Amino acid sequence: MLAALLNEAATLARAVAFVYRPEGRPESTHAVRPVFATRRVLRARDLVTGEPRVFLLAALELLDEDPRVNQGANAEPQTDAARLAAPEPELLALGWHVLRSSDRLAVYRVPPQMNPMRLAVVSLFRTPPRGRVRHLRRPWSVLAPGLSRASAFATLDNAMQFFMTAAREHAPRNRGPERSIPPTS
Repeated sequence: MLAALLNEAATLARAVAFVYRPEGRPESTHAVRPVFATRRVLRARDLVTGEPRVFLLAALELLDEDPRVNQGANAEPQTDAARLAAPEPELLALGWHVLRSSDRLAVYRVPPQMNPMRLAVVSLFRTPPRGRVRHLRRPWSVLAPGLSRASAFATLDNAMQFFMTAAREHAPRNRGPERSIPPTS
């Protein structure tokens, strides 16, 4: 019965909301766009993150109305590029020079009366797969001061949280003015 309702929502491209109560974990509320359902599982795309998800049907309870579903029912999930652009105003307010692309975000120091430094202080990027590997379990990486190598993350949200913590901690506004290099004669 539940699988039939979810498959109907998938064919009509309707979003659904439910409370998910997996055994041994805390309950959570999700707003998703179903892809298909079997007797045991639901495959769906999360409306908030845009990531594909799998849920056990035995652990979910449909909600009649969820405001997040009504707001996001016709909206497409945000792209990675849009999610990487979101913190730019805060980073600029912290005194960083920001460079970003569709799969990368980096912040640089700008000493007074100089061009931005060549090396990023903190950077977040998608790691390209190498060789025969088609899918990485942790495709997002963050490089920050104090790390001997990049920290890898499974989701962009987790990587962004780590990136923003490091960017706030090492921000030029928090460190005081940079010393300018005296001109050589």
